[in-house]
Amino acid sequence: MKKSMITPITFVAGAVAGAATGVLLAPDKGSKTRERINKTVKAGSETVTDAADKAKSTAKHAKDEAKENIDKVKSDAKDKQKSIAKDQ
Repeated sequence: MKKSMITPITFVAGAVAGAATGVLLAPDKGSKTRERINKTVKAGSETVTDAADKAKSTAKHAKDEAKENIDKVKSDAKDKQKSIAKDQ
């Protein structure tokens, strides 16, 4: 995983952990606390899922771009080879 993706994921995980800790330490009824924890976990889960989807999309785009570049280099090399063979 790219270093640039680790930082946002780490930030999200820390935010979720901090929110969960805050909810657990807040003086509230148990049912209300459980409800708040559930909402916090769902929000965190959605954020992590979104980040994972974005990372997957970015990786696919990079793979496709690399493949296009490789194909272009191959084509250029073949053209150059033909040009050299023609000149001889």
